[in-house]
Amino acid sequence: MSEQTSLLLTSDNPLYFFEIAINRPLFQSFTYAFKKDIPMGSRVIVTVGNSTEVGIVIEKHLITPEVDFSINPIDEVIDDTPTVNSEVIEIAKWTSQYFFQPIGELLFTFLPNYLKQAKPLNSLYTEGYLRTNHPQTESLLKNAKKQQEAFNLLNENAPTSKSTLLAQGIKSNTLLELCKKGLIEKTLIPPTPSYTSESNAPLKLNQEQTNAVQAVVEHKDQFGCFLLEGITGSGKTEVYLHICKSFLSVGQQVLLLVPEIGLTSQLAERLESQLNTPVITLHSNLANKERASRWLQTQQSQPMVIIGTRSAVACPLPNLGCIILDEEHDSSFKQQEGIRYHSRSVAIKRAQLRGLPVVLGSATPSLETLTNTYQQRFQHLRLTKRATGARLPKTQIQDASTLNPDQIFTADTLSTIKATLASKQQVLVFINRRGFAPTLQCNQCHWVAECEQCDVALTLHQSTNSMDCHHCEAKHPIPKRCPKCNSPYLSPLGYGTERIEHELIQTFPDFPIIRMDRDSTQNKGSLEKIRNQLLEDSPCILVGTQMVAKGHNFPNLTLTVVLNCDNGLYSQDFRAKETLLQNLIQVGGRSGRADKPGQVIIQTSFVDHPLLKFFEQQDYQGFAKEELTHRKNIGLPPYHHQAAIRMQSLMDNKAFTQLMSLEQALKTYKTNHPGDNVEISLTMPAAIERKSNWYRYLIMLSSPDRKQLHHYLNVAHHFLIQTPRTRKLKWVIDVDPLDTW
Repeated sequence: MSEQTSLLLTSDNPLYFFEIAINRPLFQSFTYAFKKDIPMGSRVIVTVGNSTEVGIVIEKHLITPEVDFSINPIDEVIDDTPTVNSEVIEIAKWTSQYFFQPIGELLFTFLPNYLKQAKPLNSLYTEGYLRTNHPQTESLLKNAKKQQEAFNLLNENAPTSKSTLLAQGIKSNTLLELCKKGLIEKTLIPPTPSYTSESNAPLKLNQEQTNAVQAVVEHKDQFGCFLLEGITGSGKTEVYLHICKSFLSVGQQVLLLVPEIGLTSQLAERLESQLNTPVITLHSNLANKERASRWLQTQQSQPMVIIGTRSAVACPLPNLGCIILDEEHDSSFKQQEGIRYHSRSVAIKRAQLRGLPVVLGSATPSLETLTNTYQQRFQHLRLTKRATGARLPKTQIQDASTLNPDQIFTADTLSTIKATLASKQQVLVFINRRGFAPTLQCNQCHWVAECEQCDVALTLHQSTNSMDCHHCEAKHPIPKRCPKCNSPYLSPLGYGTERIEHELIQTFPDFPIIRMDRDSTQNKGSLEKIRNQLLEDSPCILVGTQMVAKGHNFPNLTLTVVLNCDNGLYSQDFRAKETLLQNLIQVGGRSGRADKPGQVIIQTSFVDHPLLKFFEQQDYQGFAKEELTHRKNIGLPPYHHQAAIRMQSLMDNKAFTQLMSLEQALKTYKTNHPGDNVEISLTMPAAIERKSNWYRYLIMLSSPDRKQLHHYLNVAHHFLIQTPRTRKLKWVIDVDPLDTW
């Protein structure tokens, strides 16, 4: 032990020892000592090397640890109360072990940024006043009318915020006089959830919805995983609402996860209008202090609903009763940069550890989830009818193979759009590509504008008059001449949302053309403005990317046009067809959701592709069974489990050389264990080999036995931790990867 620690450790003044997780890419916690006991989950300040770090207490040592190094003292305890509870620590430990992620970085990933700093929790508290039990209250208030009025406004059993008192006309001097008399005292009030006490009656459920709610509610206080598969417009949100009401009625809390930030506000509005309880949204677009304040609100035990994105899966919620994942198939639930984990897996594990039900909702469930229902690990709940009684939209597949490069729409598509607008209805044009065009090309020498830091083409953005890289965010001015042959004849190649918007403005000048993509919704409130514009029901055309594909309900939208889906039909990614069909069904389901019939037009050069037949027949189950049979035959997920070991370096050969050594070590290990059923790929470049000047490579591991796969990952991890991450070399283990190319 260090001299400082040894001096503190006496029979009269014992030391306490703790494991501290810090926000660094290290696969271990660190032992520190302190003169007092500290609650689990508390934030502390510790010295690491020559710097100080904020850490979190994740474990206590019941006896003095026997170590062959000195144990440093904790410098300071930041808060009197824990920032995270033991349940969050437990789920963070599991997530760290399962996904091979550093425990400290993972735990801090779950926290709001404000709480990653050495700022005390009470900095988020509000100033307030609390009554005292002064024996001479009546006499001290006699002939002090204003003080009496102020005193009467204070809650007898709880503190009242200063802002509330000031808003009711109480002066600061009056409060000061009451404090001097000892009738009230200053206090700090932690963030408290607020809500409206008025709520509307929920809609009546049909029989399928009622059965789904009952199945989940019957699993109160016991683990059970449910797939709620409902066609678009079948009223899954209404089922969620009734599930929430049931758990809230017995004093419990509900965590509702959504894949995108844009879905949180409208879902919160829907629930707030029908639940007489706090509904708190939690996501990264909130200001730092506001997000931290809401995190603290989730530490309270009162009934509430939390609507959040991926990282909200680990918010405290001490009285949690049920977890719901809406659009469970969505890839946004998997964090694919930095700390890698899948919120669906974490949610299911948290429900299992806590002993509570978890509901996975989707119109197009992931094939992993469907397999679990077929194998009876999950209970399958189905909603087969639209809640409003509306029919599913009719589908029309249009041949776009004869269009010339300058054409976007077929004549039939334009005619249908025109007729829809003339009927005072709305149109959605969907393309999963933002910008004006995917790139700029020289007509003379066929030069293509490419990013200097990534192996990708630059995207032309007319609104900003620039060529942007959507990977490293680099921006370049649009050249007037070809930098290769000096030709002035440069043309945009292909089209994105901006170009479609421009084309439609020219074709339909009398109607509003609204664009919804990442570029048009950057400003605060822009998404709500677009949504409100659509809800006015006036005829217009909405041009959008993936953002429009789910969660939105526009009653007057009756036509959906899908462009440029062909890449997903013939992709190297084995998940491409699954993802494409999910997108088609989701975006097609935006039309005809009310009392007006809907229609979907898909423009494609492959009109006879089998996938499009499944879409025409709205037969997702048929596609799933056929695709699962194919994957089983060739050993792909969900029948084989996968992991990617990724490495990148600023030098072309460094990452490749290191991974080659790991590949050889793994194959040698397998040779010595001939009974193991684990496939180890060759070291290969990523789909985009160079990104932001980092050269990227990977090895794929696959096995039908998850335990064997994790055993090999342990071998790989032991090898990798001997290769320190530096500013020029990085590596990560990616369990259950969504991109394998």
